[in-house]
Amino acid sequence: MTSLLLSHGYEVITIDRSSSPLFTGIFSIVGNLNTLDLFSCVPVRNYSACFHFAGSSSVPASFDHPLKDFISIAPATLNLILFLSKRHPDCRLFVGSSAAVYGNPPSLPISETFPLAPISPYGIHKTLVENLCAHYSRLLCFPISILRIFSAYGAGQTKQLLWDTSKKLYEASLLGLDSIRMWGTGEETRDFIHATDVARAALCLAECQSNHLFDVLNVAGGTQVKIAELVEDLCLSWGYAISPIFGGEVRIGDPVQWCADISNLNKYGYMPSILLDDGLRDYVVWAKNILSNR
Repeated sequence: MTSLLLSHGYEVITIDRSSSPLFTGIFSIVGNLNTLDLFSCVPVRNYSACFHFAGSSSVPASFDHPLKDFISIAPATLNLILFLSKRHPDCRLFVGSSAAVYGNPPSLPISETFPLAPISPYGIHKTLVENLCAHYSRLLCFPISILRIFSAYGAGQTKQLLWDTSKKLYEASLLGLDSIRMWGTGEETRDFIHATDVARAALCLAECQSNHLFDVLNVAGGTQVKIAELVEDLCLSWGYAISPIFGGEVRIGDPVQWCADISNLNKYGYMPSILLDDGLRDYVVWAKNILSNR
């Protein structure tokens, strides 16, 4: 998100727990957004948008540590809302949510009007934050957009399916194995979107300036992909004769099928720009480099 904003000529201010900014030419605030006194540390500017993508992103970890998962997102979101609504009431807040709020949808594709039925603590907490945003937006007359992001991926991601599979492929290639073991049946589906396209979608929405005080939009590729097909493509991109073997387990908190209806996002002029095959090849190049230099 930061690199895209900089490339479009925007002044960028970031808030991060890391003391080492990834980009030059930005004003970086170091601290925990849950407890930061934003009124004293955020410089006075004429802000047009705030992108809030902080928080955990692991469904399994949310089962192990549900309170930690909740604390990672809810207090920070409220802190931002109270600060922006008071100091910068015209600055729209874009909050990253997740398709996890839908759980196992009754049909596909999934539109924003579908009932929310999360099946994990992670999805429950995202749903709670969405409700918090909806009510505070109304209460304070403050503009908020919820972005329900589906299966985002891209270089730099060291968790979730692509990273776990890459680690297994790397170890298999070192040991001379011809297969890797995977969770599930492989028939599960997801709707993948490259991180670059997530950022593009967020910027597109910010620049279009919605007339709605509060709105919710799916952010996805709009295409259903079987996990088995994706993992096989990843194996081919890895360049070794390694095949996936799916154990058939059903992991708690994992939905069966996802495919997003992105027609509302398309109305703002947004279309995905990175094909999954291209994104996977780029991810493999990055993952190989990271894993081989550990």
